Amino acid sequence: MSKLTTTFWVASSVAKQDHPEQIELLQAKIRKTVVPVSIELGSINITIQEFLTLGFGDVLQLDTKVSDELKLFVGKRPKFFCRPGTSGKKAAVQITRVMTEGDEGDDE
Repeated sequence: MSKLTTTFWVASSVAKQDHPEQIELLQAKIRKTVVPVSIELGSINITIQEFLTLGFGDVLQLDTKVSDELKLFVGKRPKFFCRPGTSGKKAAVQITRVMTEGDEGDDE
């Protein structure tokens, strides 16, 4: 699994460039880069007919249990497992473990 750290990216570019100023500039840019993070609660397959009749108040039963770990995505790539909860008055997740290559198909 590729590392999502400034150190990894900079270290891999040092062999190509030995300019400390450029390395510092690259580190600063990486630290300021914004990446989308999303949590997948679950999924469901429904027919087009069911989709067309969806309305306010309808409940969709997902394929996950309340006790299951959720997948945390960085961009479009799953990177971590987490559990839902709250932090103050906001919804939150707590990362429970790093996703490995074999985990991508897990349906815990």
